[in-house]
Amino acid sequence: MMSTVVKFKIFIVIGLILCNMKLSNSGTTSSEIPLDSLPLWHNNEFVYSGQKSTIGEERDEWDFDFDLNNNLQIDTKNHVNWIQLNDFCWIDENFEIINCSGLISKFDLPPIQSNFNSVRKGIFSKVTANQDLGVQEFFKIWPHLESLSVVESPAMTQQFLRNIWAEYAPNYDFSESNSLGIESINKSSSPSSSREKLRTSDWTEGSSWKGRNFVWHSVRYLNFSANELHSKSFPYTLMKVFPNLILLDLSKNNITTLGNIPQQSLNQLHFIDLSQNPLDCTSDDLEWVDRPNITLINLNLTFCNKPPHQNKPKPILQTIRLIKKVKSECRVNCSCVIDYIWEQDKVIHSKTAVNCSSRGFTDFPDPETLPKPTDTLYLNNNEIHSIAKFVNTYEDLGIRNLYLENNGISDLNLLETFDWIYSFQVLSLRNNNLTEVPTHMLENIMRENNWIYLIDLSLNDWKCDCRTVSTFKVWLLQYAKFIKNIEEVQCERTKNQIRYLKNEDWCSEDEVSQIIELLDLFSIFLACCIFIVITKVLYDYWNFKRNGKVPWLVSKM
Repeated sequence: MMSTVVKFKIFIVIGLILCNMKLSNSGTTSSEIPLDSLPLWHNNEFVYSGQKSTIGEERDEWDFDFDLNNNLQIDTKNHVNWIQLNDFCWIDENFEIINCSGLISKFDLPPIQSNFNSVRKGIFSKVTANQDLGVQEFFKIWPHLESLSVVESPAMTQQFLRNIWAEYAPNYDFSESNSLGIESINKSSSPSSSREKLRTSDWTEGSSWKGRNFVWHSVRYLNFSANELHSKSFPYTLMKVFPNLILLDLSKNNITTLGNIPQQSLNQLHFIDLSQNPLDCTSDDLEWVDRPNITLINLNLTFCNKPPHQNKPKPILQTIRLIKKVKSECRVNCSCVIDYIWEQDKVIHSKTAVNCSSRGFTDFPDPETLPKPTDTLYLNNNEIHSIAKFVNTYEDLGIRNLYLENNGISDLNLLETFDWIYSFQVLSLRNNNLTEVPTHMLENIMRENNWIYLIDLSLNDWKCDCRTVSTFKVWLLQYAKFIKNIEEVQCERTKNQIRYLKNEDWCSEDEVSQIIELLDLFSIFLACCIFIVITKVLYDYWNFKRNGKVPWLVSKM
């Protein structure tokens, strides 16, 4: 007679065989499912190699395998067959990877099993937002995940991040997420009312959110890609929930910047994927991506939408380093920013704007304290009275646009000696102390400067007389498309628009006659000069043909 122990072992073996036959014969489940038939999220994933860690064991060395073509990397040697748990979830034969797609409720999740303790990677895609289904529900079933991917699930991810904001920054304005139907938390709300609003509106009784009690220590890789996240939805406190995070994937979202990430988190985080986001690299909040301990995944797909660019966004690291260079060269009490970037021969170039407005300057700043080149210089609302320093020291700085509004400049004669007037694009002298300006200089500017875009001479104390009407007014009308605020170019006393002044109102008959006489005399002089030159040329030609003598000037050359 068999012993009780032997009978018990036989009973267990028979039970296991029957269970395996049930799985093999089921019409809806299969022990072998081709990898390409699974609803896997195709994004930048990683796999680890080596011995499978036991529960609670720290994994100090990670073997990352990234696919730049956005395909999920699975170790095909160890993960070949998949077991379907229900209509939504699959698990690999080694019980290391769980993959769920299309979840709607927590009841769509498989029941907790003891062998789930070995699962290290979780992939959850296309999850519908629901009051009873959150990231915390994944934690309850698979508490030892080292890799967590929640992708193509914008509403659920937004709810999760919103709860983190509410817990750690309860008065934060989350209004940009209203497109997902989530009620905003107003900045003016008190912390207690904001937290109460959150818990009573979106997270009712039975919610999976446990506030500060929820910390997922085992997660080291977090993927929130393709979730329509914007900058304001991403909490810098995320590390409080995932304190051991070393890799963060935020690709394919709408993120422009990440805000002020704590230094401790930056020291901990080693890998981040920001690819395919409209990044604003002018923000100081992104300079940390160039830290030595940070590796950008999919660097060839990570670009800056700002600063404004030529044709296409520019590579993030090159752009950020160029911005840092400009800031390091800005050694004056002004703000220095890049207005525009372009690429030439695989080198990123920039147009830099320096804003020194309202800084109490009594003269132009020293050119050595400005970035080189400086394309645009703003000196509005200061107390500058002379352009001498600009003419004498700014030749090599490359300024194309100069704004001197609301200063005390009264004389522009020095500009005649400066070749800059033939290459600038913008000159704004609005609201200074100008009474007159050399019209012939203005005429030369318009005739020889092919780059000019606009000139602003408005709100100055223009002296109006017959000369103004006969010269300055004519210039204004001739080049009106280049004159900004032309309607505010007015006479000091009468406030009449100079472009509408009439000759008969400002010029007496004697002045008109005198001007005409001068013009006639000048015309006669030019005619005489032309006649003399032509006569001399004809005589030299005749003399050369008859006597073979070349002109004296030619013989001396």
